[in-house]
Order: sequence, then structure tokens, then C-alpha cells
Amino acid sequence: MKFCRSCYATLSDDETVCHACGTRWPESDSSKVTPEKPQTLPAETAETPAVFEKKTRENSASTKGLEPRQASHKRNKEPRTSTRIFKTKLILASLLIILLLGGGAYLLFRQIIPATTNSQTTNYRVIVIFRDDDVQPYFGDASLKRLIEILDGSNIPVTLGVIPNADGKSPIGVHKDQLAYLQGILPKESTYETALHGLTHLNTTFEPTGLGWSEFAGLPLDRQRELITQGLAILHSAFPSISIRTFIPPFNSYDSNTLIALKEQGLTVISTDDYAEAVLFGNPPPPRNLPPTPQSPDLPTSQPFILNGLLHLPANYETYNWTTSSFIPLERQEQRFELFYARPGSTFTLLLHHWLYTYVPGGHFEELQSLIGFIKGHDGIKFMTIGQFTKLFTSGQLKKTPTGWQLSSPAGVTQVSTLISSLQVCCSLQLLCTFLEHARVEHVMSH
Repeated sequence: MKFCRSCYATLSDDETVCHACGTRWPESDSSKVTPEKPQTLPAETAETPAVFEKKTRENSASTKGLEPRQASHKRNKEPRTSTRIFKTKLILASLLIILLLGGGAYLLFRQIIPATTNSQTTNYRVIVIFRDDDVQPYFGDASLKRLIEILDGSNIPVTLGVIPNADGKSPIGVHKDQLAYLQGILPKESTYETALHGLTHLNTTFEPTGLGWSEFAGLPLDRQRELITQGLAILHSAFPSISIRTFIPPFNSYDSNTLIALKEQGLTVISTDDYAEAVLFGNPPPPRNLPPTPQSPDLPTSQPFILNGLLHLPANYETYNWTTSSFIPLERQEQRFELFYARPGSTFTLLLHHWLYTYVPGGHFEELQSLIGFIKGHDGIKFMTIGQFTKLFTSGQLKKTPTGWQLSSPAGVTQVSTLISSLQVCCSLQLLCTFLEHARVEHVMSH
């Protein structure tokens, strides 16, 4: 007995061709197939060729049955894998976009701190400020417009002291034509500053320390709080878009309670005149039995100073003499300015009352124009409002130097930082849109 070398079928000794697979056996002894004795296996694993053949056919059949299920499983597994990859990419990209947008928003909206190395500095000799008091309904409207025309023509900003409710009977909005005019110019805060000029401008008290009549000095703190709160409410109602940081007390008189009430309401600067400041804080104060007179520009109370967190910026000259009820001659006005110009680092704050040019004989705007031309004929002059000076001075951008004033402008730093952050936000949004479109196409193709 022998076995076929190809299919292991049992053959008789005389068979030369396998009856199962057709394999032919050579006749030569050298090529005779010597039957090999099957390897002895353990009882539990030993198999005859017939059993092996049967198991082979069974395994083949079972494998054929598994092929469709394996293919189906493979097809079902691929979309789930693609979905997981898509979600992972989406999460990573979202985190990246959040970081980029957050950084851009931080740079875009944060307050830019000016860097000294990148800021531009300009030097000036004297700061000149124009302050006009007593803006109120039905009183000097034509003069106010004429004054604005003159200052606009000379590119000079001005601080306007507005009375919220003149005499307690005329709220600032009662004169519709004037209200429309003021609403047209006051929002331009780089040129026109609105200052709170009391509430009614009535001389309700007499201050015995030398300041004379007053609307505020001598009143209890609670009453002064009411006056300032009511005044601010009226102005904010008439001019909702403007900010008010400057207080001008009527008759240039006030007391310590006034300063407390101002700070509570968020006002940052008080502007009286140098005589009132000298009476309250001068060392020694001027004689109190004399009418108010301009003080020496060398006195500290004639120049800006900060006391208890509030800036005092007094007017140190006026074109009208209240003692003689007449305008000061132009020559003396020019001489007064020269005193300040001779002292680098001075502020020359000129106090005007526009209505005086209408109601007082001899009041000519031509003289004011001549004074403006005289001032502008000097080198190193910078015009500001009281509010502009306060903001720059208290922030450190405007500093006094031995030769005058040094103004640092952080405009270049702010613009560059804003540009960089804007580009960063735009690029982040573009990156997000590109990724989402790519991921969408990839997701669709995978299905």
C-alpha cells in the first residue's frame, strides 16, 4: 500500500496513476515513491488523510462564509474611523482658532500703554487755553456764534462753561435753535469741551473769606451734591454723547465741600481763577479787602496743581475788568501774555465772556482776533482745552521741562498694535473657513 504524494489518496502497489487526482507514478526504482510512515501523533490530534481532507473541505466552506461578513465589517469600520479622525481634527482646529482669536481680541481691545522708545515727542514753550463762560439760553447767542467762528478760523479749541438751568428758570434745552446749534458742535470734543458751570449761576451765598458771592461756597455738602448732580443730569439729557470732566464754579468761588462733591461725581478738574486759588491756598494769600486782581505768574496758585486727586487749572487772565466795567486795552493784554511767555512751562488760560462783546460798549471781537494773532506769532505755542490738558497732564503724556512742555504721543504705537490684531483676527477667520470646507469635502468623500 502506498499514498499519492499529491492528494494522499490510498493507492495499491500496482497503481501507477492516482485514481483520485490523476498523478502518474514513474516506473523506475529511483523515482518510485516510497511510502512514508505517517508520523505518530497523540491520540487526541492524530488524523488520517481522509479526516484531514474532510476538515480541509469544512474549513474552506467556513472561510467562504466568513468572507462576506469580514468585508462588511471592514466597510462599516472605515466610516467610523474617518468620523473619529474628522472630529479630532475639528477639536484641534477649534482650539487653535480660539487661541488666535483670543490673542487678537486682547490686542485689539486692551488699553495700549505708550512705549517711550516708540512714542513721538514734541516740545512746546507755553500751553494756551481759551475758556468761555456763561453759555445759556437767550443770552448772547450771536456773540457765541461769532466767537466760535473766530476760534474755528484760527484752529483754536475752547472750553465752554454751560449753565444747565440759568436763574433756575431757563434749562439749556428751552431755546430750540440754540440747542440745535450746540448739539451740532459740542460732540466735536477735540475742538469744543463742555464744562459744568454750576446749576443756576445764582449768588445764593456770600463767602466771607474774600471770594464774595457764590453759588456753592458755604453750603452743606449734601446741598452741593444735589446742585452738581442736577446740573450733570440736565447737560447729559441735552447732550447725551458728550463727556463732562471739568467744573467751573460760578463767580470762581467754592470751598472744600465742593471738591468732595466733585470727586464723588467723577469730575477731574476745577477751573476758577488765580485770585480764588491764591485766597484758598496761597502762602501768603492776597489781601482779602481788595477786588480780585490777576496774580503773579510766578505764584504756584497761578499755574496748574493737583490737590487730593483733583486738578486745579485756574484762569490767569481775563480781557474784561469787572472793577472798572470795561475791556482791558489790547496793549496790556499783550503785555500780560509776554509775562507768561518769558517763563517756559507756563499755562496761559484766558477767560472770556462772549456776551460781554454784545452788551458792553467798546467790546470788539477785532481786538480778540488781534490778541490771537499776537499769541500765534510766538514760537512753541500749543492750544488745548482744559479737558485735554487734564488728560495729558495726569496721564504723564504732558510733562513740564526746564524749557517748557514735552508732549508724548502714542498714536503710532496704538495704530500698529490695532493693525496687527485686526490682521490676526482676519487670518484666524479665514483659516477656520478653509479648514471647515476641507474637512467637509473629506468627510463626504469618505462616505
